[in-house]
Amino acid sequence: MTTEVDEKQVGYFPSLFVFCPLPYKNSGNVFIREYGKVTYKMYTAGKGVPYGKIGRSVLSLLTTQAVLQNDRHIELGCISDTARKLGIANTTGGKTGNIGRITETFRQFGELVIANESTIRQGEIEGFKIGKKLVITDEMELYWNTKKRDDEETLPSLFENYMNLTHDFYTFIRKNAVPVDIVAYTKMQSPRAQDIYSWVVRRLYGLKESTTIPWSALYGQFADDIDRRKKPEFRKDFTNALLLAKAIYPEARIQADDLAGIRLSPSPAHIDPKNLGYV
Repeated sequence: MTTEVDEKQVGYFPSLFVFCPLPYKNSGNVFIREYGKVTYKMYTAGKGVPYGKIGRSVLSLLTTQAVLQNDRHIELGCISDTARKLGIANTTGGKTGNIGRITETFRQFGELVIANESTIRQGEIEGFKIGKKLVITDEMELYWNTKKRDDEETLPSLFENYMNLTHDFYTFIRKNAVPVDIVAYTKMQSPRAQDIYSWVVRRLYGLKESTTIPWSALYGQFADDIDRRKKPEFRKDFTNALLLAKAIYPEARIQADDLAGIRLSPSPAHIDPKNLGYV
């Protein structure tokens, strides 16, 4: 008999961006997140750091294709086709159209660099450690039609839309991709809900005993510097997003406490462990 888990359309999302999410709004060319004692710095050469729902959906699309096809060369197809994979039924042009937002996001990932630094204090010893910088792609081409409907018929065959992930990023996601219900993930309109859903899936997998994540840690991990909320408002937003995540993952044993934080308890796996990921 086919189970509910088996019916899910499995996709993947990099664990790095589960624990250190992309910004929720346009943050310019530099964005910083803190996770424990590690500070992650995301920066680009001038097109800005990817952000919001489209940023996350593009990243899930790239990761899913790379993992499933076992290849770092990703054929993107036309923009309209790519948009449908991102959960966008209709593409629009112009200054305020979503084609510009989608193509801008791909360009941002093409320039994105992630650096990390951790502080070390042990007795009288103090220092820091800088990790290897991670770059998403080393080559990409993207074309679209500015006047007609952008599809395979209006895009000449001599133009190929593709992205080559760097060897380091491809190797990373092959070992550190979190499996998610990609259809449900893409349909979620709130980028914070997308983050919390993938975070819950990753944190609950293999959990042996109940644990509580304090609000202070969650605040540093999921609150943007450019849109700092008072902590009571953040807790309310987080709890609401948690309910959306639980609607997709009803087996998740999670509970919000206004004072203590988020309590996680051992739960059935959201995606069958036979799938890649969960590392």
